[in-house]
Amino acid sequence: MRDGKLQQRLSGVGAAILAVGFSSDGREFGWGKTWEPISPIEYTITLPAKAEALDSKQFLGTPRKLSGSNRDFSRAQDKWHDWTLRTRKGGNYGHQAILDIRQQNRTVASIERGSTDGYDHRSYTFTPDGERIISGGMAGVLTAYNRDGNKLGDFVGHTGDVWAVAVSSDGRLLVSGSADQTVRLWDIETRENLLTLFHGSDDEWVAWTPTGHYTASVNGDKMVGWQINRGVDKAANYITIAQLRDHLYRPDVIAATIRLRSVKKAIDQTGAHVDLARLLQRE
Repeated sequence: MRDGKLQQRLSGVGAAILAVGFSSDGREFGWGKTWEPISPIEYTITLPAKAEALDSKQFLGTPRKLSGSNRDFSRAQDKWHDWTLRTRKGGNYGHQAILDIRQQNRTVASIERGSTDGYDHRSYTFTPDGERIISGGMAGVLTAYNRDGNKLGDFVGHTGDVWAVAVSSDGRLLVSGSADQTVRLWDIETRENLLTLFHGSDDEWVAWTPTGHYTASVNGDKMVGWQINRGVDKAANYITIAQLRDHLYRPDVIAATIRLRSVKKAIDQTGAHVDLARLLQRE
């Protein structure tokens, strides 16, 4: 207070995810956190091999620093044959609110966003077959459309601006990166959130399903948990995912979820049924 000098900076280990992509062989997805005109893919993780049996030990890999060129990673595609995607300003807020779907320089359809559906188009891509368009907006909005601009549905989960999207070469998986500091993996067809990953600058990480099953680095499971509200007259409880490790630490569920593209099918296959609400109340 006396001299205005910085004594200490308090900050978390997370950062907004600004780039995502899949490796050309589909075995890895990657992400980046550096703000540049074209943000690079800086980290990557290996997905479970599709050919492995569900009871194998081929679990999700560990995030690693990516060295060299990003050329082997497929990212958002704004072109498909003679079709292109372009944004322009529109709406009432001065954002890139309109996404034009064009064929041979002719606008076939336009998608306009407003205050109730993300304000603008911050990231967008065609699927490899060109049949769908995925667009990310502000406040966690992530939506699938057909080429006529008709909405097919939302991918629900992100809570911050969706800065990056990419689709696997087989068109089955979507990866997205957000200002909420997470990378999420989705099933394209069902729009189910399969996996959410948080990766810190200290290299601790945790990846979890919506059911709470997770895999993590040694201390990664200390970084996430649940706030349990107990009414307006009582302080909330906080339960880390590490407190429920005996019930929820299931790398096999994570691997099966990715292979089967379904959390429910993975839990059925591995027998990992838990009553999360009851576990939280017990803690």
